[in-house]
Parts: sequence; structure tokens; C-alpha cells
Amino acid sequence: MKALIHDKYNLRFFIPIVLCVLIAVGFLTSGFIQKKTQPVVSTSIGRVLNIENKTSKIVFENAQYYEKSNLLVTGFFLKSDEVVPTDTLKIEAINGRTQQKMEASVEKINANYYVVFTPNVSPNFKQIINNITLKDNQNQSTSVGGIAVTQANVTKKNETYQAQPLDFYVSQYKQYARQDVEEKIKAYDKEIEQFKTQIKALNKENQVYLADMNLKTADQQKEIFSQIQSNNNAITNINTQIKTVQENQKKVEEQRQLLSE
Repeated sequence: MKALIHDKYNLRFFIPIVLCVLIAVGFLTSGFIQKKTQPVVSTSIGRVLNIENKTSKIVFENAQYYEKSNLLVTGFFLKSDEVVPTDTLKIEAINGRTQQKMEASVEKINANYYVVFTPNVSPNFKQIINNITLKDNQNQSTSVGGIAVTQANVTKKNETYQAQPLDFYVSQYKQYARQDVEEKIKAYDKEIEQFKTQIKALNKENQVYLADMNLKTADQQKEIFSQIQSNNNAITNINTQIKTVQENQKKVEEQRQLLSE
């Protein structure tokens, strides 16, 4: 009887302890704790977002937070091979911790450059996501993805935001556009060098064919001359491609000059 009473006495303490442990484990594994402990992801400045089935790309160019205005300003550059892109961007601001949509104003500076203003952002914000959608001239939308602004990648300005004239943002656009142009010029240089390497290889092959021509029969010589002619035709075609690339490069260099003015 005493043993039974002793066991009941222990159970009075044992059961509450077990319940406390189970509650603690459940709390620690709950979504609330996971959200609090989940690492905050940042998108690096300069990150390029590819667009499915398109050659256009979107570059995350800048992020500034004006502390005295609680205002977050982000900038995006639309890289496109079109002289004037027909695609447009739709950008939304999302609280990365709560997934709630935030108030945001998107300013289209020109066909290539967009600036997003997100007001009422707490100074100790964890993560603001800009979700980007691209809409083409057929009104077809493509989800591009999101960039994450955090304390790690934002530039903080201890000042009140002052409305800037359009020229201020146009100068930003010119800076990013020049970078894009420089990349294109380097790509053209690389393409031309590859073409020249192909020509060099074909000329070398022709020299090999001609080196022992005297040791070949008439039929073999005829076949060799046919191959040499084929190589020469290929060289002519490659030179034509080089000329086209050089013409495109010249246009881009003219654009670089305009952007520098």
C-alpha cells in the first residue's frame, strides 16, 4: 500500500513534467520558431535575373534606405538587345517575414530603368522582397522572381529623402547603360577573336593540303583543290560575319559616346 501511494505521489510530478517537455518541443518545432530562426537571405547588388525564353535580363542595381523618411528605394535595369524594349516591368513589395504586400510606387524612368519607392519601412526591417513580373507587347506576363533587400545589402542614408529631378535618375540610368554597353563591346571583341581563330585554322589546313600536292594523283589533287575551295568559301563567310559584328560594335560604341555626354 505504501509503495502504491509512493508511485501515485511520483506520478503527480512526473506527468506535468512530461507535458511541459512535449509542449516545449512542439513550440520549438512550430512555424513561429522556424520563422524566427530561419536565416535572412540577401540578394547581392548587381545580381542578374534571367527571363525564361527571352534574351532580356534584369539587373538589381541599387538599394538605399533613408532613415529619417523610413523610405526604401531600389533600382532595376532592364538589359535588352532591342533599341527600345517593348517589355515592361511590374514590381511589387512584399514583407519577407510576414509575406504581406506593402505599399510601393514604381517609377519608370525610361524603357530600361525602373525605380521602386517603398514607404513606411521600419529601420530594423528584416527583409523586403521586390517581386518582378515582365509583361510583353502581347500582354503576356512572365514571373521573373524576387530580389531580397536586407540590412546586409542596403545602403543606409541618415537623412530625409528629397524628391529628385528626372535628370538625377537619368544619370543613374546612363551609368548602368554604359556598363551594359561595355559588356557588349567586350562580347563583340571576343566573338571577332573567335572568328579570326577559325580563319587561322582553315588557312593552316590549306597550307597542309598544298605542302605535298606533288605527291598526289590527279584525282587526289582534284579532291584537295575542292577541299581548299570549301575552306576558302568558309573563310569568306566568316569574314562576312566579322564585318556584321564590327558594324554592330560600331553602333554600340556610338551609343557609349552618347551615354558619356
